[in-house]
Amino acid sequence: MVSMANDFITVKKVRENFADTLDRLAEGKHVVVTRDGVPAAVMVSPQEYDLIQALNDEVAEYHRLLADAAEQRYLKGEALDGDKVVTWLDQRHQEQYGTLAPNLEDIGDVADYLTVRAS
Repeated sequence: MVSMANDFITVKKVRENFADTLDRLAEGKHVVVTRDGVPAAVMVSPQEYDLIQALNDEVAEYHRLLADAAEQRYLKGEALDGDKVVTWLDQRHQEQYGTLAPNLEDIGDVADYLTVRAS
């Protein structure tokens, strides 16, 4: 969802004022480029892009860890407890990155949903 807090600019204005658009990005603003009044693209600074990519990579790693934990427990014939999986992932993340996983307290419901039970 595109936030109204962003700067909106038409494709025509971007073409006419590209240097000004780059200045907005350098100021840390996000620029939403519209075509016929509809958002068509979002421009961010290279630093913001790098941050987004790093967060995406971290989320992908978290999902991989969650899947690995579920598979290991399943292969042992054990039912998975969502809270225990989250605790284990948090410990592993802290060991690897020195920080808690982002929004870990909100992940419990997801882990419960993804609980795999041995048949």
